Amino acid sequence: MLLPLSFFVFTTVPMVLFTKELENQDTFEGKDATLCCKTTCQDARVNWRRGPLVLEEGMKYSMQKEGATHTLVVHNVKVEDSGEYICDTGDEQSKAALTVKGNHYSFLLLFVFE
Repeated sequence: MLLPLSFFVFTTVPMVLFTKELENQDTFEGKDATLCCKTTCQDARVNWRRGPLVLEEGMKYSMQKEGATHTLVVHNVKVEDSGEYICDTGDEQSKAALTVKGNHYSFLLLFVFE
């Protein structure tokens, strides 16, 4: 008589944490803004968000990964791009504020009286 045999395999997946957090950025309209963070795992996948909105790579956003370093570039920023940006590993989040200042021009008028 054969008895049923069962096997259970338990694995643990290490948590992906941040070794370098995102930092707040101030920039001017028309520039590119770069947000960068570093995780404990080189194979980590992250999601980038602006508030609740998940960001996708395209003309506005570039996402790069080099080793454990994750970078988001916001191209040609506008004042409307200001806000909280989040890098999410699934285990932890790093947040930073992007502040975009409008381009204000000052003109000097010179009058010459003779």
